[in-house]
Amino acid sequence: MVRVESLSDDQLTAKMSVLHYMMMSHGGELLAHYRGLNQSHHEYVLSTDNRLKDYEEKSKAKGKERNKKIKSLTKILDNLHAKVARLFADLNRATILEVEKDEEILHLKATPSEFSSFFRSQFQGLLWKFLASDEFSRVKGKLLSLAASARVGLLKHPLVAQTDYAFLNKISKFATKPLSVILQHEPEKLVASSVVAYEQNKEWVNAMVEGLDVEMTDGAAHSKSGGVFMQGSSHVLDDAAEVTMVGSGGVSSGLTDVVVAFSTGENGDGSLPFAIADEEATTNPFGV
Repeated sequence: MVRVESLSDDQLTAKMSVLHYMMMSHGGELLAHYRGLNQSHHEYVLSTDNRLKDYEEKSKAKGKERNKKIKSLTKILDNLHAKVARLFADLNRATILEVEKDEEILHLKATPSEFSSFFRSQFQGLLWKFLASDEFSRVKGKLLSLAASARVGLLKHPLVAQTDYAFLNKISKFATKPLSVILQHEPEKLVASSVVAYEQNKEWVNAMVEGLDVEMTDGAAHSKSGGVFMQGSSHVLDDAAEVTMVGSGGVSSGLTDVVVAFSTGENGDGSLPFAIADEEATTNPFGV
C-alpha cells in the first residue's frame, strides 16, 4: 500500500533542491561506475568468445585426429578380416586335401593288387621288349666283340702298361689294387685274369637273355646279380691295336644292369683314352 503525503509548495521545492544537489554531486561517480561495468562486460564477452574459438579449434583438431585413428583402425580391422578369410580358406583346402588323401589311402589299401600288376604286366612287357630289340642285340654283340679284342690284345702284349707311366698315373686312382702289386704280376697271371673276366662277362650276359622268367621279374625290386667290370686302355703301337688291362673286379648290380667298361676316342698322340666301368649303373637299369 503506497502512502501518499500531501506537501506544500515550499516543502516540495525544498525536496527537489536536495535531490538536484545529490544528483549533481554523485552523477559523475555513478556514470564512471556504469562505464566500468560496461567495459568489464565487454571484456568478459571478448574473453568468452576467444575461449569458445579456442575450444572449437581444439575440438576440430581432436576430431581430425580421431577420424584418422578411426580410419587406421578400420583399415587394420579390414586387413584382419581378410587374413581371417584367407586362413579360413586355407583351412578348408587343407581339410579337403586331408579327406582326399584319406580316401586315396583307403582306395590304395582296398586295391593292393594294382601295384603288383604293374610289375607283372607292364614292367615285364617293357623288359622283354627291350631284350628282344635290335638295339640290345647290337650292344651285346659289341660287348662280346670288345671283350674278345681285349683278350687277343692281352695275349699278344700283356704288359704294355708297364712302359706307359703317364697312363698309369691317370688310372692309379681307379685301380682295384696298388700299382706296385699290378706291375709285379707275371704275364701269365695277367692274361689268365683277363680270360676269366671275359668268360664271366659272356656267361652273365647270356644268362640275362636266356634265363629271365616270371619269377626273376617279380623279384626285380630286391634281387641282385654279380657283374664283372674291367679297367683298361687301348694303344696303337706300330699299327697294331693293343689293349692293356689294369684290373678287374666284381660289382653288385640289379637284375637288368648292363655295365660296359670300354669307350672309344683318339688322343693327339694316337692312343685311345682309357675307360672305366661306371659303378653307379644301378641308377640306369639299362645303362650301356
